[in-house]
Amino acid sequence: MAAPGEESAILGWRELVVGGLARTTAGLLLMESLVAVQVLVTVAVLPAVVSDLGGVRLYGAALSAPQVATVVVLPFTPRLVQWWGLRRAFYASVGAFVAGSLLVISAPEPWVFVSGLVVQGAGSGAQYALLLAVFTRRYPLRLRPRMYAALAVAWAIPGLVGPGYGGLVASTLGWRWAFALIVPLVVPAVWMLHPSLEQDGRGEPSSDVSPAGTSVLVVFAVSTLTLLAVLTAPGRWGVLLVVPMAVAAVAALTRILPRGTFTARRGLPAVIASGFLANAAFFSVEGFLPAYLTRVAGLTLTVASIVVTCGVLSWTIGTWAQSRLANSRPLARIATLGEALMLLGVGGVVAGVASGVVIVVYVAWGVSGLGMGMTYPAIGVLATDVAASGDEVTTLAQYQLGDVLGSGFGPALVGIAVNAAASRSVGLQGGLLIGFSATCALLLAALFASTRLPATSTTRAEPRARRI
Repeated sequence: MAAPGEESAILGWRELVVGGLARTTAGLLLMESLVAVQVLVTVAVLPAVVSDLGGVRLYGAALSAPQVATVVVLPFTPRLVQWWGLRRAFYASVGAFVAGSLLVISAPEPWVFVSGLVVQGAGSGAQYALLLAVFTRRYPLRLRPRMYAALAVAWAIPGLVGPGYGGLVASTLGWRWAFALIVPLVVPAVWMLHPSLEQDGRGEPSSDVSPAGTSVLVVFAVSTLTLLAVLTAPGRWGVLLVVPMAVAAVAALTRILPRGTFTARRGLPAVIASGFLANAAFFSVEGFLPAYLTRVAGLTLTVASIVVTCGVLSWTIGTWAQSRLANSRPLARIATLGEALMLLGVGGVVAGVASGVVIVVYVAWGVSGLGMGMTYPAIGVLATDVAASGDEVTTLAQYQLGDVLGSGFGPALVGIAVNAAASRSVGLQGGLLIGFSATCALLLAALFASTRLPATSTTRAEPRARRI
């Protein structure tokens, strides 16, 4: 016979798949898995794409284009909801995703392939905010940590099988089929989510989170896309645009994000800042560990890739752990505990890289993944809690913009350290030590920001979620 606490937990999980939430839960999980598989398949088959179409210089553009498109489209998403409503905005994002996939599948040239990834990234980027708004409206606060845990599994499973699927299909049927076979999954996902896409999202947003003006959004989009073009295809004159475009993008960003985000002011600004710093810290290390393990430690690519799997699995375990802790502890404390584990893990990575003891790197990265698995959903649930009722899309688009920017800023920071070290003949190991030490500074800043997070507990009394 289950103990009272265990019985309550079981009932809590069961609530995700019974009654009015069953169809929404299935749709969200399927859509999450679809996007995850698409991202991982792109990474897996890209060597075959480059071999077939040529254009090895566009390798970096293919990897960064979807993220940049997401960054550009997220600030515009609240405007789409104001004009069209949540349902039509979601259908438009799905249409963009499918259109981008068709461009990728039929691409005769490298630039068409990258263009398709840009359109795909724009569609999936808008979906991030729109589906999180559905998540916020449909699930009561006490169920959100559990749903985040379920969504983590929806990412973890593709993380384990996605690359293998992509490699197998690319080597047998061809790389185009690796994309084509997953596109039909959009149909059942949209069908499942259709009832949850309520048409009450139009109208003026609340004053405290109102989106920036159109001119600011255009400046941000143009400067960001120009930076992508310059950084992926640098030329003597193009390099001169880096600084002014970066300044323009940051200036626009101060108008797009809530006031006080850059100083982690209490409330929503601290939530966005915490998400940015946590993502920057995690992805700044993850992206460079295989390079260290292969080029410095001398491991094979297959063995080195296991460290990424360790991070994915421990992230999933951490997400499930936070779903249990959320029953008894404030979300801010869970986020702080996770950031402390991340700091311990990254510190262990620094020690492992400095000493050359490879096993320390693997274990330490597992600890860091565990911490990120606790931090990421705790901050995400806080974002859904502070989102203004009726205007969730604006708040959640701002939050997710911070997340995506962090996942790009962190690797760029370590990349700068590695390039600077190489120019001074320090070597890859020395450059990584400098970059990973900078990551520790990011985590110290994240710990400071977490002291300003809302003191929200999932056990508080709250109204029932809407039923459809």
